[in-house]
Amino acid sequence: MKEKEELLTSLQQGSKTALATEISEDTIFQKTEVTGKFDYTRSVFLANQMQDEAPVWRVLTPMVMSDNQEIVVDRGWLTSPQNRLNPDISAYREGSSEKETTIKGVIRKFPENKGLFKGADTNVEPYVLLRMSEEAIPTSTVNRNKNVYIQATTATHPNLKAEISLPLPPSRHKMYRNTWLAMALLLPLLSVGLLRRKSA
Repeated sequence: MKEKEELLTSLQQGSKTALATEISEDTIFQKTEVTGKFDYTRSVFLANQMQDEAPVWRVLTPMVMSDNQEIVVDRGWLTSPQNRLNPDISAYREGSSEKETTIKGVIRKFPENKGLFKGADTNVEPYVLLRMSEEAIPTSTVNRNKNVYIQATTATHPNLKAEISLPLPPSRHKMYRNTWLAMALLLPLLSVGLLRRKSA
């Protein structure tokens, strides 16, 4: 919640622009522009994300920059594929790894996956992530910029929509929370009522 509120405030106020060499946890939520070569062969899907209140899948691809450092780029989102257990990612792995690409975007921080019961990082296919996990994205011999990634605003594929959507304001989150709380309290009462009717 705090991360979303900070992003919302940063985008509303107009964030600063960080150079590629300045990308770190100290520059999260700042805009940036980087040039590098995508390693399309290591692209992965991030499944079941919410965008405009609808489930979508995002495409993440490592980019090797000119200083031989790499950073993960969230290239945008597409509607959920029909085959969710074994989706076809081949179209998003196409492209020349020798061609330099310049993208703009916002620096984001990978979420911390804490807890003993956090579950698996991927589904039956290793290239389908069930949550935003840096450890599940394939690495190479190039040093990766740790803990942060870029959410792109530059389109890199005709089927991907690259944009920064403003997070829901706190009032909307509270509304959803209260709705689910009311439902959680109501279900036991309905169950008791049904049991009494059956025993009557």
